[in-house]
Formats: sequence, C-alpha cells, structure tokens
Amino acid sequence: MVVAVFLTWFYPADQSAAHHLVKHHKLKCSQYFPCPDALRQRIYFWIDVYGRWSTNDAILHDAQRPHRVYKIIKGKACGTNGNTQFIKKQKRQIRLRLERIATLIERKKTITQAKDKHYLSMFSGRSPAVLRRAARNLRCQSGNKDGFRNALRRFGTYGPIVRRVLKDAGLHQDIQYLPFVESSYNPEAYSRVGAAGMWQIMPRTARVLGLELNAILDERLDPEAASWAAARYLKDSRKTLTVAARSKKANVSNSELTPFVITSYNYGVNGMRRAIKKLGPDFLTVLNRYQTRKFRIAVKNFYAGFLAARHVARNASRFFGSYSKGRPLRYDTIMLRNSASIDRIRVVFGISLSRLKSLNPALTRFVWHGWREIPGGYPLRLPLRQGGWADKIAYLHSLPPEADRGTPKRYTVRSGDTACAIASAFRVKCRDLIDMNRLGRQAVIRVGQSLQFPLRASWKRQLLSRADPGTYTVAPGDTVCGIAQRYGVKCRALLAANGLSSGSVLSVGRKMVIPGALVETGGGDTYTVRKGDSACGVASRYGVSCDTLLAANELGQRGLIFPGQTLRIPRQQNTARGTGTQQSSTRKALKTIMVEYRVKKGDSACGIADRLGVNCKALLTDNGLGRRSVIHPGQKLLVSGVSEDIAKALESTRKGPASSESSYTVTAGDSVCEIAYSRGVSCDELLAFNGLQMASIIVPGQALRLPGNTQNRRPSSTVSGAGGSKLISADDSGSTEFSSKQGQPDTAGVASSEVETPSSRVIEPLDQDIAFRVQTTERGGERVYRINVEPGETLGHYSDWLRLGGIAAIRELNGIQETLNLQVGDALLLPVSNQTQTFAFDQRRLEYHRVLVEEFKEHFEVHNVQQYTIRPGDSVWRLASSFELPVWLIMRYNPELRTTLPIAGDILRIPLIRKRST
Repeated sequence: MVVAVFLTWFYPADQSAAHHLVKHHKLKCSQYFPCPDALRQRIYFWIDVYGRWSTNDAILHDAQRPHRVYKIIKGKACGTNGNTQFIKKQKRQIRLRLERIATLIERKKTITQAKDKHYLSMFSGRSPAVLRRAARNLRCQSGNKDGFRNALRRFGTYGPIVRRVLKDAGLHQDIQYLPFVESSYNPEAYSRVGAAGMWQIMPRTARVLGLELNAILDERLDPEAASWAAARYLKDSRKTLTVAARSKKANVSNSELTPFVITSYNYGVNGMRRAIKKLGPDFLTVLNRYQTRKFRIAVKNFYAGFLAARHVARNASRFFGSYSKGRPLRYDTIMLRNSASIDRIRVVFGISLSRLKSLNPALTRFVWHGWREIPGGYPLRLPLRQGGWADKIAYLHSLPPEADRGTPKRYTVRSGDTACAIASAFRVKCRDLIDMNRLGRQAVIRVGQSLQFPLRASWKRQLLSRADPGTYTVAPGDTVCGIAQRYGVKCRALLAANGLSSGSVLSVGRKMVIPGALVETGGGDTYTVRKGDSACGVASRYGVSCDTLLAANELGQRGLIFPGQTLRIPRQQNTARGTGTQQSSTRKALKTIMVEYRVKKGDSACGIADRLGVNCKALLTDNGLGRRSVIHPGQKLLVSGVSEDIAKALESTRKGPASSESSYTVTAGDSVCEIAYSRGVSCDELLAFNGLQMASIIVPGQALRLPGNTQNRRPSSTVSGAGGSKLISADDSGSTEFSSKQGQPDTAGVASSEVETPSSRVIEPLDQDIAFRVQTTERGGERVYRINVEPGETLGHYSDWLRLGGIAAIRELNGIQETLNLQVGDALLLPVSNQTQTFAFDQRRLEYHRVLVEEFKEHFEVHNVQQYTIRPGDSVWRLASSFELPVWLIMRYNPELRTTLPIAGDILRIPLIRKRST
C-alpha cells in the first residue's frame, strides 16, 4: 500500500518545540543526500511512522508540522475511507482544547490543567492565532510498521534488480529506497489516480519513458522495465534541473540538486524547474517561499519521507529484529521468435500458469485468459533450469503459427473476468454481449458460466464496410438505430444527417447518408472554413441546424473546426410523418435578425454565441467586450446574425408556457434528459421544443415548456411488449425512455416491417462503449483524418497506434512545437495513408482505454456517486486532484466533458471509490 507523505510549510518565526512522542534518531546523511537541520524533526516523524507505529495505531498530529503529535491511540486505525467516528470525536476534543487554551491566553488567564500545559509545551510561543490555526490543521496518520516489514521482504526479492539497473544507469545506489515511499516495494501497487507498479508510473508518463501499455503488455508492472523507466526519468530530471540551476548559480553542486531531483519524481521536472528559475537552487528557500496550487504538503514532504525510508531500511534489524527476506528473483530469458498463446508456452515448457505469471507480470489478463497471444520479440522469462531450455526453445520455434481462432461461439468465465472486458477482448460490443446472455443491469457473471458471443463480422468485412461508408439503401426490417449501430455512428447523428426526426418513418429503398462519410450527396454544398468561423455560425448561414451540421461532418458538440477545412452542408429534407413518401425541399439562404439577450446565471459570452449560432468574436465586438470581460446575470447583450428559427425559440422561452402546455421549473442538479424522462417525453423532443441543443445549459429557476399533455405520458417501469418482456430504449444521452403506447413499443423512426426494441440493459459508466473513431473530412479538396485528444493520450501513443515509428510526422502535420502540451478535447490531424490504418488505430486506441478501466476495476470499485457544483476556477484536472481520481474516470461519469468545458453552476457526478476487498 502506498503511504501518503505530507510535509509541513516552514514558519521560522513559529518553530514548534520538540515533542516526547516523536523519538530522535541518529541520521547518517551523506554529501550526496543531505539532511538539513530544518528537516530533521519531520524526518524523525516519518521514521516513527515506518518503523515504530503499526497500521492499527492512529497518530493525531498537526498536518502542517507532522512532528507536533498530540495523541497516539493504540489499536484504533484512522479509517480507510475517511476517519472513523471515534477518530473524529478525538480530533474534535483536541480542537476544542486548543481553542480553549487560545481563549485563556487572550484573557490573560493562568494555564492550570496539566493537559493544557502539555499541549502548550508543543508551541514555542503563546500566540492565540497560532493555536487556533493549529486547531484547524488536525490530521490522523496511521502507522506503517507492519507494512514496512512486508516491504522489506519484497525488497529482498526486487532490490537486486533495482540495484543492478541503477548501477548500469550510473545512478546512486541509495535511490533504491525510493520505491519504499512510492509503493512499499509492491510491483502490483495501484493508486486511486491510476499510477501503477513499484515505481507508481502514470499511464501518460509510461509512454514518454518508453514503456508499453496496451491490451497485451503493461510494463509498469514489470520491476525491471519500470526501474529502467524510473532511472531514465531521474537522469533526465538531473540534466534538466542542472541547466536551470546553473542559470541562477554557476557553481551549484550535485548535493544541492539531489533534493530537487528526488522531489521531481513526485512533483514533476517542469514544476521543480520553474521553482528553481524563480527562487534559485536552495531547497529550503523553495520549500519556505515557493507557492503554487500543486506545490502542497505531499510534495513538500517527499524528500523527508525518502530520507526516513532510507534510514529505516538501512537499520532494519534495529527496528524489526529478525524479519524474513524475500528470495531474489532468478530466471532465464528467451526472445520469442513468433507470437504464441500462453497455452502453447505452458504446454511446451511444462510450467504452471502461476509460475509464468510471477515471472512475467507485464503480461495482461488478455494474455493469461487466452484472448491475445504473446507477441514475437517479447523477452519471456522462464525459471532457471539446469542445462537450460535450448531443446524446448528449438521445439517451440519449429511449431507452425497458431491459427487465428477469431471470435469463439462460447466462452467460459474465469476468475477476475468482467463482461465488458471479455467483450473488448473479442471485439464485440459490451451491450450486445449483455443482451445476448441476459446478464441484467449490473452485468453480473460467475466463474464457470458459459457466455454466448453475438455474431461479429470478420476484420476484413468490417474494413470493407468502413472503407467507403457513403450511403446506405434501406432494406425491409431496417431501423434507424440498427443502421447507425452497423456503421458505428450514433442514432441521433444519423437522424440529423438525413434531416429526420424521432417520429420519421423509413421507407424501403431510401438512400441514407452516413455521417462523416466523404461521398457525393446529390449536389450538397460544401464550405471552406475561414479564420473566425464557428460551426454553428456556418450552419446558421446556410439555414441548417447546428446539430445537423455537426453530425454531417462527424464533429463533437464543441464543433472544433480549423481554417481550410471543408465542411459538407447537408440538404434539408422533409419526411412526411406516417407515410413512406419523401418530399424534397430547396434550401434557401436563411434570414437573420438582431436579438436582445438577457444574461442568466452560468452564461458565458462564447457560450451564448454558440447557443445562438453566431461568431463569438462578433458578439464581443458588437457589445464592446473583450475576451476577459465579465458578464453578469441580467445584463443585456445585442446579438446580430441570429437565424429566425433560433430567435423565435428564444422569444418563446421568454413568454413562458402557453396555456395549452405544461411547464417545468429547473432545480439544482437537473439535466434536460432527466426532466424529459420524468415527464415521459424524449430528450430530443424536449430540447427541440425549447430551442435547446444537447450542449445547452439550463439553470435553476429556468422554465422549460413541455410538449403536449404529459400528465398521462409518465413512464412505467413495467411496460410489456407482445412477448411479455420489458421494453426500454436508451437514447444517446444515457437517459432512459419507456414506451407507453398500450403496452406496445414506440414505432417512431423504424421501418414499417419491424418494430425496434433496443436493449433493456443500462450499462454502468465504466463499462459503456466510448466512441473513439477517427473522423474524416476534407481540407483543400483532400481527405484528412482527425481525432480529439482523450485523457492519458500522448503523441507517442498516436505514433504507436499508427505504426509511424516517431512523432515527427504528427508534429509537422499539426504545426506543433515541442513545448506544447496536448489538452483533452484538442483536435489533432493524423498522417493516415489508408482506411485499414485508421481501423487498426481505432482498435488499439479502444483497447488502451479498456485496459485502463479494467486495471482500475481490479483494484477499486465505485460504491456511490455524489453531485458536485462547479465553482469559479474549477477544472477537470483540479477536481481530479482534489478527489484523487483519474481524469478519465470523472469524464466517464460526465461524458459531456469530452466536448464542453465545465462552467460555474454546472452539476457533475463524482464517483466515490474504495479499494476492493481481496
């Protein structure tokens, strides 16, 4: 288990007195690893945490000055998910006592009680303000003596590997003690934020350090590979920080830089470089004076914690007496000439699966469960064998390649499997697997259970179908959502691209345009994007809805476009409801007008512009605003270039609901789709009726009009179809919509020959399939390929997934400088040569994100979800840091963040997680 490390701020004018509850230790520091006097008491505290107090001991201390210990409670741990009620009560008693002492001092009363004198002795002065500040900084720290004892056993096993790597890398041997702080020397450690392995490497950092992380390998879990990555990081850190330090102090020594290098492993090289650039290469000065949002207690104590772990490990017999030392790993390594299944390896070499696992921890469950083969060129580790493995290796290499078994008809569940991991491994949709096997809402599976796989086209057939998606001719039995699923697009996107609504009926023989396909559309116009354009502005100019334009060009809700890009302007079509006839309509230039908009709480200038389909810069200019200008609720803005349709919708919301309609007043935490569901209407219908888009923001107090009489349209959870089964359909937003037409399913949007009955299963956010497809469009008459950046991705990942051999081509295509950091949601062009390459890219990308999810689920579970209201200054990254969660996890529970930035007042769903019991 990773021990969180907390360090204090330094207040030279308020040095706390030494305390008898924290022992003094004889530190043996070196010139290379200095122990400044100002750090010693903090180092003493962490030495006691590692070598004196057990995990069942609770230490109540000052969070800013950890060595100020108020109380040690034996046999009462702090608690795993927050403090226990007992600990909270103890902390409250200490807080009240400190505040009482402060009050007595203010009133110049004599301190008479022994316990009051005892607490006061911990403070060098008698300042009431200092006492009250300390009362607010109480913290509970559990001991870790038994955990450190276990770490010493693992140190005996993996320490020789780390020392060998450090020696070969030319690094100081004492760095071998750093994994004690990072992971307690546990190669299987996994943190709340997604750091993995003995060296606690994040997914994004893994690729930068040259580690593989995909469906087959996670080299963060391999002690040797991870040690080489950590060594590379520390060497690069010293090199970078030396340059920065010498710009401030030419004769800076290695010993002066060591605390910065060690701390950079927690805080980052660039963070420490900025600190040195600002304050110079004096570590104590930086700790005292450097202030940023991320330079917090944990960072400040990292070096002190490292020195404490080093002291305890080097004096283990003094702290633990006799203890068991793990046996060093010894193994032979062979290079696989060809790919091979784990079953073939196990049979050829006669080695148990558990033994192979212990020697090859980088291989993922996709390999151990037989879902993927070990790739050729992999250095496979085998137990030491007298005489070696030459005969077995020769036999292995003589065997013919294993046949591609494709997707089996059935699969027997093994320990640790999840439904969606199995689906991902065999490249079928999780929802389809759940439906086929009737697994229920939670998709619960049991070891030994036999699962049937849905039919899936071969890769070659999928490539052929995707190579030129173009148009599709409706056949008997087709449904809109069925066609959408076949081509990997959203049902709503297919409706919008073809000018259909949820009430439209398909006619057999109709030509359907597939969103994002680069094909002729019967004379449809194109538009070349110019500087300053917005997607919704272009849509308004050509008289189509913004959603239709976004769908036709396979753009996200943010509508990110770039100068020179070619946008397809879809023709508007009117389809007669209830008949199979299709009426063409000639699109004409849309008349625009100027409107007055009253700012509401949570609005932003560019958000208003996007909602009204106009250019943000034009809106700012018309109202005398700058990019940094603040707008206030009630403020009136003049907006020109607004289409008549949008203006009418805006005016109708001002007037309030008509007498023939019902309305709903928005309350905190509401979403459009949840309101729609609760009133028995579709999400799309409610959006359209109020002139809103999926990305539109609703605020408490806002009145939404409800179409028609919804009082008798409230859904029932027990609606039965013809066969007596429950019929539930999920829209793209994730809300659930029930049919209520006399027990029969709704036929809107389906061919007359068949009723559409989508899945009745609601998949949890972690198991939902996320669309990561490469998007295609045109620029300057040429086809270009584009993606939006997802959390945890780097240019190196894109290069690997495209098999480019480097990132230079991606940088050149996008004009990216080396210092530019990718942001989630950024649009990025890919140097793709053919459709086969994009398909392989999509598969590798999807598997990478599935591995992140599955590894997280192996160690943690979501036990609840809480709502959080966005405050000014919040960002997804700040929330991830505050709640100690991976960014991708927050975005899974709030998929709208993939396309829109959160603003103050938004309600987000924050998953609450806990460690899985083993």
